[in-house]
Amino acid sequence: MFKNRFFVVITIIILVYLIISSIKSVLELRKTGQMVGEYEQELEAVKKQNQELKERLNEVKKPEFIEREAREKLGLGKPGESIVIMPKITIMPEKKKEKPLANWEKWWRLFF
Repeated sequence: MFKNRFFVVITIIILVYLIISSIKSVLELRKTGQMVGEYEQELEAVKKQNQELKERLNEVKKPEFIEREAREKLGLGKPGESIVIMPKITIMPEKKKEKPLANWEKWWRLFF
C-alpha cells in the first residue's frame, strides 16, 4: 500500500512538472512569434525606405538633375551664357510714428 501511494504521488508531481514546463514553452513560443511579426514589419519598412533611396539615387545621377542643381544652387551656366543674378528686394512698410501717449490715455484705452 505504501509503494502504491508513493508511486501515485511521484506520478502526480511529474505530471504537474510536465504541465508547467509545457505551458512555459507555449508562452515563450507565442512571445517569439510576436517578435518575429514585429521584425517582419520593420524589415518591410526598411525595404520600402531602401527602394525609395535607390529611386532618389537614380534621379540624382541623371545629367538633367546635375545641370539643374548647378544652375540653381551654384549659379553656373553653359558656355556662352551670361548669368544675371538679381538682388532680392524687400519692401518694408513704413511705421507710423505716433507720439507717446500720456498715462491717463493708456489707462483710458485699456478699460474703454
